[in-house]
Amino acid sequence: MVCRAEFADVRPGRYDPGTMTWSKFILLAALTAVACAQAPSSKEVESVYPDAHALYLDLHQNPELSTHETQTAAKLAARLRSAGYDVTEHVGGTGVVAILKNGAGPTIMLRTELDALPVE
Repeated sequence: MVCRAEFADVRPGRYDPGTMTWSKFILLAALTAVACAQAPSSKEVESVYPDAHALYLDLHQNPELSTHETQTAAKLAARLRSAGYDVTEHVGGTGVVAILKNGAGPTIMLRTELDALPVE
């Protein structure tokens, strides 16, 4: 077997589709490695699943209508505090804002609706 390496001409204005494909592959491999290194193990997921499932059932068995989600907001605020978030309650009425500081890096924002619709 013969192994041969070829390097693309990287002078400005020169485009080599092979180099671009190889660069994309390296970037994809690097991102995949990072994602796998940060992925929770099945034991981590199994350790939090019962509590998360209980919260899910509680919220769905005790729905609150829009602008009346006081118990839902209180439950979520308590959970977020126990997870280490800085929590502000009563934002816009029953809203909750939670901030998790983890050093320098990207900021991720998540917004969700908590209210239920009346069912007749």
